[in-house]
Amino acid sequence: MLRNSFLFIFIIFLTGCSTVNFLGNNQALQIHSLGPDQLVLHCNFNVIASMSSSGTEGELWATDIPLDLLEAGNFDSGQIIRMQVLWIPSPGKTPLESTSTNITIQHIIISGDESGVYVGAGYGWPTGSAEKGLSINMEDATIELQSSTSNFSDLLTPATIVGFIHAPSDKTIARKLSALAQRYTHN
Repeated sequence: MLRNSFLFIFIIFLTGCSTVNFLGNNQALQIHSLGPDQLVLHCNFNVIASMSSSGTEGELWATDIPLDLLEAGNFDSGQIIRMQVLWIPSPGKTPLESTSTNITIQHIIISGDESGVYVGAGYGWPTGSAEKGLSINMEDATIELQSSTSNFSDLLTPATIVGFIHAPSDKTIARKLSALAQRYTHN
């Protein structure tokens, strides 16, 4: 009887560990507008990379715009996101509260000649490292429009970001995305 109990627990443990990430959330990153229309923006990124960052635990860069088109400026619309890990939670050592913030976010949306820069922060569970590949399971982080071109239509503010994203380590691509993102930020 005891042996069967151990076998049952072992099988449940193996099944629980076979999910995409340790929290069992395999939902891709999404942005949920809290505005009247409550839109959902799916973040189907095809270019994703992580790199080390001084003063932080690393950063993740992603875009749904093919890199060659982003470099040439030859695309109609898309998004670029930067998630910077400020600190990594440690069970029993760091607080887990709804007000905790360990990830900062910059999200750029480009539509034709218009663009908007959303910024915010929230709590996420990073795994791996910027040097070996960084995964983030993001809880309800909040973002809002910080700056935009004159005719940009803000359909998201306020919004939350939730879901899972994984970035292989590639500082060349991450640095390239960082530089290209500067074209669309507004002061």
